[in-house]
Amino acid sequence: MNVDPVSARDALFRAIDRLWQVNHKELLEWEAPGVREGLPRFRVACIHPANTGEPFVYLSCGAWEASVKGALGQEFFLLASHPDPAHVDTIGAVALAHLAGKGLLGLGTVLPLGRPWVEGSACDHLLVTLPYPYGPNLERVPVSDGFALAFRWLVPITPAEAALAQAQGGEAVEQRLEAARADFLDPRRSSVA
Repeated sequence: MNVDPVSARDALFRAIDRLWQVNHKELLEWEAPGVREGLPRFRVACIHPANTGEPFVYLSCGAWEASVKGALGQEFFLLASHPDPAHVDTIGAVALAHLAGKGLLGLGTVLPLGRPWVEGSACDHLLVTLPYPYGPNLERVPVSDGFALAFRWLVPITPAEAALAQAQGGEAVEQRLEAARADFLDPRRSSVA
C-alpha cells in the first residue's frame, strides 16, 4: 500500500494533540545502524504532561513504515513517571525489532530489554498490548483510504511475567496486572507471576 509519509505524520501528531494534554513535545533523533535505511523518518516523541501526576509518554514516530505493506501501521509508546533518555533508546530498539520482523511485532509479543526499563526495576521485558489507558481511540487512527495507525502500549514486565506470557499468552499477564491494579509507573512494583 502506498502511504504518504506526510499524511501519516500529520495523523500521528493530531492523535497526540487530541489524546494527551501536552505541556511540551520534543521530537528526538535516534541513531542506530539500520534505522535510517529501513525507517528514514523515524523519531521518538517525548510528551511532557500538562498536569502533575500524569505520565510522560515516549512514542515512536515512523515505526509504521516497517508495516506499510498492510492496511495498519503500528506505533509504540511507553509511559514513565519521570523523563529518562533510556526511554528513547527503548522506543528505538522496539522500532528496530519491528523493522527486523518486517512489521510483525504484534499484540502479546514479549521483548527482552537486556536491562531494567528504569534503574532499580525488576522489569526488564516489554509486553506489547492495546493502548488500554487511552481507550479505543488509539487502536485505529485513520490516515488515508484503507490505511490507519495502531498505537501499541509497551508495558514493562518482570522475567516471571515474561515467562507467564510466553507460556500462557500476553492476555494472562494482562488479566493478572489488572486484577492486582498494578501501578505501571512504579519501577519497583511487585511481580504478578
